[in-house]
Amino acid sequence: MTAYLTTPDGTRLAYRDHTPPHPDLTAPPVVLLHGLAGHLGEWDDLTARLLTDGHRVVRYDARGHGDSTRTPADVTRRAAVRDAVSLLTHLSLPPAVLLGQSLGGLTALLTAAAHPSRVASLILVEAGPAGRMPDLPARIAHWLDSWPTPFPSRAEATAFLGHDKWADGLDWRPDGGHARVDRDTMTATAQALSPSPDGYWEQWSRITCPTLVIRGERGMLRQEEAERMHAHRPADTTLTTVPNAAHDVHLDNPTALYEATRTHIRRPPAPEPAEHARYAEYIRALAETSPSEEPALIRRILTDPDRQMAIAAVIRHLDRRGEALHASPSADWQNWTDAVRQALGPTPPPFLLTRLSEWTHIHTLTTSDTWDPATLSTASDWLQRRLTETPGIPAAVLTYLAEHGRTRRVRAAAGRGRAHRDRRSHRLR
Repeated sequence: MTAYLTTPDGTRLAYRDHTPPHPDLTAPPVVLLHGLAGHLGEWDDLTARLLTDGHRVVRYDARGHGDSTRTPADVTRRAAVRDAVSLLTHLSLPPAVLLGQSLGGLTALLTAAAHPSRVASLILVEAGPAGRMPDLPARIAHWLDSWPTPFPSRAEATAFLGHDKWADGLDWRPDGGHARVDRDTMTATAQALSPSPDGYWEQWSRITCPTLVIRGERGMLRQEEAERMHAHRPADTTLTTVPNAAHDVHLDNPTALYEATRTHIRRPPAPEPAEHARYAEYIRALAETSPSEEPALIRRILTDPDRQMAIAAVIRHLDRRGEALHASPSADWQNWTDAVRQALGPTPPPFLLTRLSEWTHIHTLTTSDTWDPATLSTASDWLQRRLTETPGIPAAVLTYLAEHGRTRRVRAAAGRGRAHRDRRSHRLR
């Protein structure tokens, strides 16, 4: 039976909460998220199989789809993540397995990154963190415009759309099958995806739960992207390719998808790799070290056999120290950065030098009103976002970033920061 949840922004979500006939108390609940222009009925086959295994299964029509609000005001992934968390909260679900296909997979990924305590495991079907291709909104619009709606019959709808489940997702009236999505809303949803080459890689790197990445043999998720995902998180990411399947793996080869899903969910937790323990120890030691001993400790950490892990530990330390020291007097700042540069050795990792330079830029903007628009416009997305979050940054910098920031997220954050500062200034008058 379909139930409905109204989210804080007034969007109504249609969902189904299935209880297994023979619950397995050790089996985590599974939440299923469909892709763009899809609907919860696409998961009928997988839902039945998971229920047989004793899992509680929840699936829902995403905002803008199916029986949920057809034309919501907000179609960003941030709103989609809020919806997922609202549903998890509403149903009082323990940490769940999030399984999403295509756009639903991206929502699952971002939910796991932002709310790790709510996610036990992650399964991404034909979904990854790369930004959208520039022509995606136009392609989506062209595809929807090509639908000969109303479809005269289910057989003709199935032949055109490729699967009977897509035909089932239509609104069947006396004159035929009508789309249950709004063309402009779907185009806006695609447009709201990150166009940046950075995409959502930062969020991907923050995920800590076991993750299965599933590609269709003839799908749209590139092998190179999947391999890069594994390279970013090798300890807890598994890759698999489903044969005889394109983008709609769950419809093209549902049995293979189920087998991969069952194996992943039942996989015993892997022992913590030794480098994870060393990373945690490095973070602890760096937090507790005295300023005089800090350079020597950094030098020792950078001799670790796992070079990338060591660099990650030092980067985290630089961010923590930079946040604490960036507003200090220039002489103190210079002494610290000089000591760190010397500790990095004669051939310092470029990423560490860049991060130290970025924190120096933040220090300069915090302690003086001098800034250069050309330098600011070429700053990395990380630096621009940090500037919007850092107290003491000149109002003119926030104004500039609100208009010229690299991403919509930066521009929105800078605008909010500028507005907050204006309101505070007004109250103090």
